[in-house]
Order: sequence, then C-alpha cells, then structure tokens
Amino acid sequence: MPLLKRKQNKRERGTVSMSYRVGAFVRVSTDRVQQLTSLKTQVRMFEDFVENKPDWEIQKIYQETESGTKYNKAMKELLQDIENHAIDIILFKDISRLARNCEIAHKVMNRSIEKGIQIVTIDNTVNTLEGKRKSFGFEANRAQDASEETSEKIKNAYQTRMKMGIYMSSTPPFGYRLENQKLFVKNDFSTEVVKRIFDDYLNGKSPAGIAKELTSESVPTPAQVNNRSNATMEWKDTTVRGILKNKHYMGVQIQGQTTSISITTKKRRQVPESEQFIKENAHEAIISKEVFAKVQERMKKRKRNTTPPRKRMFSRIAKCADCGGAMWYRENRKGYVCGTYSKRGREYCSSHKVKEEELVAAIKAHFHTYTSALDKITIKKNLIVKVQSASSQTEKDIHKMKEKIEVIQKRMVKFATLLADGVLDSVTFQAANAKAKEEVSALEEELERLENCQTEHKIDLHDIKEDFIGFLFSGANATDIVHRIVDEVVVKEDGTPVIHFRFSEPEQNKAS
Repeated sequence: MPLLKRKQNKRERGTVSMSYRVGAFVRVSTDRVQQLTSLKTQVRMFEDFVENKPDWEIQKIYQETESGTKYNKAMKELLQDIENHAIDIILFKDISRLARNCEIAHKVMNRSIEKGIQIVTIDNTVNTLEGKRKSFGFEANRAQDASEETSEKIKNAYQTRMKMGIYMSSTPPFGYRLENQKLFVKNDFSTEVVKRIFDDYLNGKSPAGIAKELTSESVPTPAQVNNRSNATMEWKDTTVRGILKNKHYMGVQIQGQTTSISITTKKRRQVPESEQFIKENAHEAIISKEVFAKVQERMKKRKRNTTPPRKRMFSRIAKCADCGGAMWYRENRKGYVCGTYSKRGREYCSSHKVKEEELVAAIKAHFHTYTSALDKITIKKNLIVKVQSASSQTEKDIHKMKEKIEVIQKRMVKFATLLADGVLDSVTFQAANAKAKEEVSALEEELERLENCQTEHKIDLHDIKEDFIGFLFSGANATDIVHRIVDEVVVKEDGTPVIHFRFSEPEQNKAS
C-alpha cells in the first residue's frame, strides 16, 4: 500500500498548521488486467477529489484485488490503522467499494465512530463530516444483496452447465486429462497407478502401505502431475483413500458435491446426493463398477472393525525427538510410540516407546521438586476452596431437590383425598397421579446423582488433605493438570522423556 507525499497547502487552525489525513480505499474483485486498470482509475479519481480540498491530504491508499465479501489484507490493514488512529478520514468511491459484507461494513463504521474517524464517499451517499450516515446501513445491505444476487447467477450458470454434463473443474482426477471440458483417460503411467491402487487394496494392502510403496518407487504424486506449488514427492494415505472413493474412475461424473454457505465465508456444506449432478457413463472408465463396489464394501468393513481413537493425556504434547512427529498411544503397549514409525515403518523412524504411567510419574516428580513450598500451600488451599465450594453448591441443590419431591408427594396425597371426596373422577385421578409419579421418579434420579457427587467431593477433600500432589495427577484431574503445566514432552529413542514445562525451572534441574 503506497504512502503518498504530504501536500503543502494546509488549513490554519489558530497558529497551528493542520490537515486531515486521508486513507483512500480502492478495490476490484480480481487481479485481471482490466480490473487493475480500474484500480488506477479509482486512485486518479481520489486524487482529483482531494485536490479541491486544501485541508485534506491522501496519506495512504489501500489497494485490494480480492472479494469485498471477506476480510482481506487491505481491509485488515485499514482496521488496524483505524485502531491506531493513523488516519482522520476514510474515503471510498461508494459503499460497495468498502465491502459487500454488512458485517465488515458496519465494523468499519462502528470502529471509526469510536475513534472519531470520518467516513466519506465520493458519491456523497455517506459523509459523516456533514452528518450524513443514515443511509450507510441501507447502502451496505444493498451492496451485499447485489453481491449475493451476482453469486447466485454465477452458481445457477454453473449448475446449468453441470446438468448438461459439462465438466466444470479445472483439475481432472489423477489418470485423466481434460479436453474441451470433458474427461479422457491419459495414455501414461497414471492410469496404471490407479489400477494398481485398486488391485493392491483388494489384495489386502492398506492405504498407508500402498502410499509407502509408491513413495519408495518415486511414483509422481497427483499434486506433482497437476504442477501444484505445494506438491511433495510423498504419497499420503489420504490421497490413496481419495482415489479409492472417487466414482469418476468407473465412468460416473459427479459434480456439485459441496456448495458455499454464504458469500461472507469460505466455508462450504455437503450437498445431499439427491441434489448433486451425477451422470452415468460420462467418460471412459479406468476401473470396472464391480471392482469399485468390492473396494467400497471392504472399506466399510474395515471402518466397522476400526476402534475409534480415544483422546489420551499426551496425545497433543508428546513428540518424537528424532523425526519431530507426534507420539501415538497404543493400548496394547499401555503407552506411546512414534507416529511416523507406526504409520510408515522402521525405515523412517524407530518406536521411541514409553509407557504413559512413566510420563506421569516423571512429570509428577518434577512438579513436586520444582514447585516451592509456598506454591504447594497455595495450590492446596485453592483446591480445597474449589472442592468445598462445589460441595456447598451440591448440598444446596440436594436440599432444593428434596423440597421439590416433597411438594409433589403432598400433591399426590391431595389427589387421593379429592378422589375419596368425589371431587376427582377415577380417570382424572389416574392421569394426574401417573404424571406426578413420573416427575418424582425423574427428580429422585437427579437426587441420586447429586448425592453421589457429594460423596465424591468428600473423598476429594480427604485425598487433597492427605496427598494433594497425588490427587492432582490422578483420575480426571491428571489430563487437565498436565496440559496446564506441560508445554511439550520430547521422547528420546530409548524412551527417556525431556519435559518442557510452561513455567521456568532451574537450568541445572531440567529433566533430561
């Protein structure tokens, strides 16, 4: 964003020379040549506009070639300058050039008001210097409506072409080439790689195993084939899974699987299959429908047989000292192993195995050693106060629950009396009594839960007083405490942990 030279002609305020610092915001939606020409035109328009105002100086021009529906670089810079009061006036061609997102537009307006910064548009629909700001909300809404309407028209045009079977993506699936917006099987190695992936999977190999073999053989990845800037030579198991699930390989063209939620966000939502654009036999298949169906069935079976991963105490903070990868918990080892070793084998890293109880013991010992006596007393007192407070609240809840049960039970006695006196008929009595019993049953369940909680509070208080450090590192408390005090645990090849605490510890006493 270029800073412009300050003008010499300034207005006089007493004996002090003053001028308004103007920040001009120019925007077009793309960086195409025609749009960039529009940027230059807007800049020239601002310069001409300010030239007629001797006490205004364009101090900064915010230029953006992105959508006005999201927070872009220039908008973030403008908001920061408003916060720092680096400008006095914000100048726009019109409100649509500020933003086509009401939230962003109002954020600029509100922050400007807070900081005493003026907003002026060249079309004069908004000019806070002259008190013109009533139409701001209307203009911002109109700009967003126009943007949404344009977006909807583009979406409808895309959907019409999808219905016609035209392939709208610019990137074809691995193994295909794109010609005149149609898919054709490539006459190169990629087609055979796709067939191999499906065959290997049906022969019992895992996606991770297939990816490992392809990487070791230096087979170009889909990202490399498509010349992506972030392409790597390493095949990922997720890439292999994506190929195994892609229906394009059996000649079925599927488009419109996701759609944008709103012009104001990049997030997308999944579209139900019934609303997607599916065309059978749209192009030549690489994989038969029978093979594809077998693969999907096997993937479902494997998914059913897979135990979902559980969150463990050190899942996010334990790292391998050699490869830097995350340590993975393994139930059969009751501890952690290097994730790279587990996923890719000993050629890439060794196990670095360490038991969870060993890590807890090491942290517990270091915490005990490096926490001062005063800190221990403070922590202990805080824990006792916390548990006592919870216990007091639970006791109040128990009392309220008993009162509610007593009220309903008295009501049930009254129902019986009214029935005996002939005030209530049998049907009404049974309905009222049944409802009251349901309420009492639910309240008694809640009462039992509260009484169990109260028992746990008493046990916790006893444990804290007897061995509060032991209490800290036991049960549900342990994970919370570990994540509060430990920044990272680096595990060496022999399983020795190097613990990095969030607090400072004496240099000579650090774990090694």
